[in-house]
Amino acid sequence: MTAIHQFLPTFAGRDAIGMHTLRLQQLLRDAGYESDIYARFMHDEVKSKAYNFDEFAKRNPSRTDTLALYHYSIGDKMVDELSTMGVPIALDYHNITEARFFLRWDPAAAITMFDGRRQLASLATAVNFSLADSSFNEAELVELGFTRTAVAPILIDFAEFDGAPDPTLV
Repeated sequence: MTAIHQFLPTFAGRDAIGMHTLRLQQLLRDAGYESDIYARFMHDEVKSKAYNFDEFAKRNPSRTDTLALYHYSIGDKMVDELSTMGVPIALDYHNITEARFFLRWDPAAAITMFDGRRQLASLATAVNFSLADSSFNEAELVELGFTRTAVAPILIDFAEFDGAPDPTLV
């Protein structure tokens, strides 16, 4: 395997999953792998660091020696589309917030959470292996039928929080 590309529906550079994805990309590149990030939606601060998901097939026509690492935290058709492309998929499960917490204030978000949990269950046989941010998340995967799992905590550099806040964001 020479390439491990990462996929996520929304790529935001200042959230935990976005920061984790960037750190993981650097680790993969340092280990000698080709590693790009693909997303359907990208926040402005990271647009130059990722490709639109629709570009993956044309940028990687053969997809041999490639693994897709899908960051899962919400339901999205991207993972279904990726599974039809003939590339092995690994899952990095970051958890899905329970829909009941959104139901009262944002019913549309709650539906996305319900759909995400249903979709996650359907992926148990479609992925080669799964990583989970915690043993709690891993237990959820095992309960859904995922058999090849491991815990790999999210990559966070807490020193980044020691700096002064960006005055344009305050």
